[in-house]
Amino acid sequence: MAGGDAGRGGTDRRGTEQDGADQRPTARALPSGTPRTLAPARAAAPPDSAGAPGAAALHATGAHGPDGDAWATLSPLPWPHAADLRRRLAGGPQAHRGLASTHPYDVLRTRALYALADAGWTRLGVAQSSPGPASAATALNLALAAARRPDQRVALVDLDLERRPVLGLLGQTVAAPDGATRSSRSRLQANLAILSFASAPGRGSETLLAPQFHRHVTDLLAGLAPDLVVVHVPPILAGDAGIAAIEMVDTVLVAVDGTQDTAATVRGAERLVAARRPVLGLFLYDAEG
Repeated sequence: MAGGDAGRGGTDRRGTEQDGADQRPTARALPSGTPRTLAPARAAAPPDSAGAPGAAALHATGAHGPDGDAWATLSPLPWPHAADLRRRLAGGPQAHRGLASTHPYDVLRTRALYALADAGWTRLGVAQSSPGPASAATALNLALAAARRPDQRVALVDLDLERRPVLGLLGQTVAAPDGATRSSRSRLQANLAILSFASAPGRGSETLLAPQFHRHVTDLLAGLAPDLVVVHVPPILAGDAGIAAIEMVDTVLVAVDGTQDTAATVRGAERLVAARRPVLGLFLYDAEG
């Protein structure tokens, strides 16, 4: 399932429902670069449990909000020059384009935005079954695609607190926390904000479950008031951090890594997600190069 120098993608709601626990998703089941079906699983956002932190913690307050100056205070991030970083990025400033094709992510953006609008959702989680580059690259490229609409403000929130791969894709890091967590608020372009957090080693799940962390994220997003929030979720099958993080979104897109995922791991991730939030669809990220 070769993908050249860049990740390529396609969406499907059933593409990995194959017989055999060790069968890998194939190009026929999940055609690379050909988004197919992407639809919400139910028509309304799932309610939060009374008194428990949940999706309300990442509520986008809409159309640019009262505090327009919050965007001006974000630290600008440089677009990476290194080829090994840029090869997984689609789009970017005119002088420093990424090397991946923008087409699959533009199609994914449009289908996702229609599905979100139909259901009244604003918070889209992106996850994968096991640790790997697929979910972070998909989340970042989807956010870049959404931000190509100049009238939209997009916030990309990385909740993989121990790995912090979104900033890693941009050649950036978050300093080690001097307390429970440390946050980084950046601006990759005028209408794309990136929020990243670092937790103490081994404390990612506990941080995601803490009401104080939810309030902190809520406050940051309330100031930015983005039109769309894309949330990178930790790997679903690697511990409980991913399960904790999906409580903070409306729906989840499952990114499939064409180099490592099997039908069994994708089905397992879908089952765990669907127990708490609707699965919006599958997106094949072919990271071979």
